Amino acid sequence: MTLIRDVNALRLNPKWVSIRFSRANPWKDGVVRFFAFLFGIGKSLIKASAEIVSLARRQHAGLVFFSSTKNQTTSLSPIADLIDEVHWVRVNHNENSDDVVPLRFPTIVVSVVSIVTLPISVLFLILFTLRPAGPTSSFALRVRTIAFSVDELLRSYGYYVAAWLLIRAHRIQTLVMSNDHNSINRALALAGLHLGIETVYVQHAPVSHLFPDMIFTRAFLDGEVSAQVYRRKPTNTSIEIVGASRYDRRFQLVSVSGRQISKSVSLCLNKWDDKDRFMDYLQSFINLGWRVVVRPHPGMSRADLTFLPTEIDIDRSDIASHLSKVCFLVAGSSGVLLDAYMAGVVPLMAVDLSTEYDYYKFVERQAVYTLDIHGLEKLDAGFEEFALSALESGMVQFNAAIGTPYTYEVASEVRRRIVAFTDSAARSMVKR
Repeated sequence: MTLIRDVNALRLNPKWVSIRFSRANPWKDGVVRFFAFLFGIGKSLIKASAEIVSLARRQHAGLVFFSSTKNQTTSLSPIADLIDEVHWVRVNHNENSDDVVPLRFPTIVVSVVSIVTLPISVLFLILFTLRPAGPTSSFALRVRTIAFSVDELLRSYGYYVAAWLLIRAHRIQTLVMSNDHNSINRALALAGLHLGIETVYVQHAPVSHLFPDMIFTRAFLDGEVSAQVYRRKPTNTSIEIVGASRYDRRFQLVSVSGRQISKSVSLCLNKWDDKDRFMDYLQSFINLGWRVVVRPHPGMSRADLTFLPTEIDIDRSDIASHLSKVCFLVAGSSGVLLDAYMAGVVPLMAVDLSTEYDYYKFVERQAVYTLDIHGLEKLDAGFEEFALSALESGMVQFNAAIGTPYTYEVASEVRRRIVAFTDSAARSMVKR
């Protein structure tokens, strides 16, 4: 049962659950997620033959990039682009696009093993729920914790066995990921650790003090702020501060000299945000004559957006393209606030929008400007002067957020260093 805890270290953190799911209905979500677990089993049957063929080929991959979300793929692409022969394993999105070798994560194995180990998983959930209450974990909070992650908790053993088979079948020597807390990513990292291969973490977004301990053999981090989070406990991970390589090639630092400032704003929506308050912001900006573009988190589906009026401009383009359309960005506690600095856009953290005030401690480090629903008229009255002043100090605040000065030259070098480390054989494949 320790495996379930290790794979779901963040999901089983009561503090994280109380923050992220404080406004949701645990019983409704528990039922929805259990049916998502059953739906996943059915979906894996459709892909079973292709996955089995992929495993049976036992193609030697060596160096593999793994991604379970579009954000992870985007952040790893600048590194993978340095290699002529790229081996990807993508789950849930664009699984084999442009791959030299069609590697597939065996979701059919996840389903079979999850069903076989269901009694053990259910026993864990019961024991977790019924354990004695503590000062930070009431019975109600433990029920909420199980309800909001029941699908991933039931898949834990399946994820681990599937990851183990993937590594062995393709003789993976080095595994590169950009997420350290999603259940499937942690299962793969744990399997790699137990099999003695190199596992590499490349930071793809700000990290929170709530994130679990690092379990990779090596981590390349944006800056000292992230390093402090992962060094809060003794770790065997070799941590190297390298800068935010994900920004290289995607953004160009924008000169604010002569910049034309308009009343255009990106309202960024995360599934954790308060939807009623989001609508307050949306309607208020429209009433003040602003052009509003809504950018939902890439993980949100159309069903998550049904509360938005049909005439609203919803933009799902990549973040760099999206930010080129606006001068201001409003979001809750989100990494997209840092992206805005790179595009010459003024980021404003809406302190009354997210389920926690300062999830990434941006406000504590004075790295962002703050806003609440009552401050929109003041922003509207002096938007141009405020924007020019904010942009002049933008990179100073960005550096305060990550704790390390950023330059594109550093990012380009970081990519080469990551490739050089991940697999010595890859050095001969680096594009000249």
